[in-house]
Amino acid sequence: DESLEGTSRLLLQTGFVYVCIVAYICFFFLCLWLVIDNLEGKYESLATTFLITILGVAWSSFFAPILVNLQNHRTEVRQERGRVIVVAPVRLILALVPFLQLAFVRKYTYSYCSTTLEEAALTVYDSPESVSSWPASHTPKMGSDGNLTLPDLAFLNKFHYQDPATREICIFGCYPISCFTDETGIHCVTNCAAQLEQSLTYYYFTHCATTLGFVVIAIFLSHWAWWMESRQARKKGNAEAYTFLQVQAKLFPYEYGSWGGSREEDFMELAIRFAMLTCFSAQVPYLVLSSLLTNIVEYRLYAYRMVAVTRRTSPFPSEGIGIWQFVFQAISKLAIVVNVGLLVFFQPPMQEWEPSAALSWFIVMEHIALGASAMIESFVQSVPDDVRLIGESEGLQGPSPGALEALGDVMFQRK
Repeated sequence: DESLEGTSRLLLQTGFVYVCIVAYICFFFLCLWLVIDNLEGKYESLATTFLITILGVAWSSFFAPILVNLQNHRTEVRQERGRVIVVAPVRLILALVPFLQLAFVRKYTYSYCSTTLEEAALTVYDSPESVSSWPASHTPKMGSDGNLTLPDLAFLNKFHYQDPATREICIFGCYPISCFTDETGIHCVTNCAAQLEQSLTYYYFTHCATTLGFVVIAIFLSHWAWWMESRQARKKGNAEAYTFLQVQAKLFPYEYGSWGGSREEDFMELAIRFAMLTCFSAQVPYLVLSSLLTNIVEYRLYAYRMVAVTRRTSPFPSEGIGIWQFVFQAISKLAIVVNVGLLVFFQPPMQEWEPSAALSWFIVMEHIALGASAMIESFVQSVPDDVRLIGESEGLQGPSPGALEALGDVMFQRK
């Protein structure tokens, strides 16, 4: 609507969009807190996977298109950028926050307290509500007098603290479930590490299955439409061959919300998997191989969909992958910070260090890693040498910033 340009109504509508984004994220945090507070173990992993999937699909398919329309984008290029700005941050927060919470937050926000370390340990491992058993090498023994003798609790030395307000002894929310001893001491794997691996596995394979499922459904629907029309034509005695235009009429357009796919939706699924792999593959290494195999299958299906399911698209100018370049660069920087954090705060032996020492090492290592990344980027040219030399030899100059977008706007308005 041209009459909305520059008006206070459009400004209010745009502000309302961002308020809705924040409100939806807060609603997700509330649901996630309810899941964490009421479920544990396998059931928590399943509920988290269900929550991420359902809220992600609801945001992309229902809420985001309505909010993008409120922003009154006048061209297709700006509308695509607006959809990415509305959809991508929410979907990535939904996909990453539950696992980041497990890795970095749960240890300090959930604790088990009692007057003594022995009673706190019994609360963690021997209460009716506990889902974790004692580490195999540190199990209680039943004495000859029928009383339970607790094991040496030295394995909890780095996993408890004294609450300064109540003076109680508290075991961190991430506590040991298996331990081993070497010449340097006792090292343990925590329940958070096991929960993170399980949750990542459930969500990653569910995400791959749903993505593949949507592509297969699109292929089925397009072939069903062809078959039904051919069947009706044969009943009417029309045996003429299907023309190319008739085939194209039955195919799905390549646009947002269509079974034929769209650039935003295809890139969004790729961005989520890229974020999962770059941030957490060190914790769950077998996801790398499984990602290779699923990508081989998925992109063959995508290729078939583009040829046989998606309607032929109109040519449209584009500056590379556009705003998705920024999205992937942001994910890459986030992955550096997350991997350093996992190394320092989540994996032995550094997870057993004092918090102040671990934080100092995290800041130093994170700055070194980000600096190395920036240095490598500075050595990589945005335009390959062969392309630059060809352009110089033929006297060609690249388009100025925004030139392709402006051309796309003109083509969209003419269309």
